[in-house]
Amino acid sequence: MSVDRLRPSGRALNTCLARWRHVKQPRTFHLVVERDEDGFYVASVPELPGCHTQAPDLETLEDRAREAIELYLDSVPAARGRTRVPRFVGVHTVEV
Repeated sequence: MSVDRLRPSGRALNTCLARWRHVKQPRTFHLVVERDEDGFYVASVPELPGCHTQAPDLETLEDRAREAIELYLDSVPAARGRTRVPRFVGVHTVEV
């Protein structure tokens, strides 16, 4: 059997490409992490307004943050298809 017979072409190739475009591509989000008065770590996601979570340790916080982001994206239809999310630039300290 030749290699050309294994390679999709024409309509089959377009179908493969269409399916590939719908595969969930990983996105990067930033976490702002603080510690509250009870010692819990609190994370907020600047790119997703209202997306917050908390945990007793940093490892658990990261897992919960991933879950919170997925839930946010699933619950806000505009967020899933949004191509432009606010871009997190960084944290700057100002002395007053």
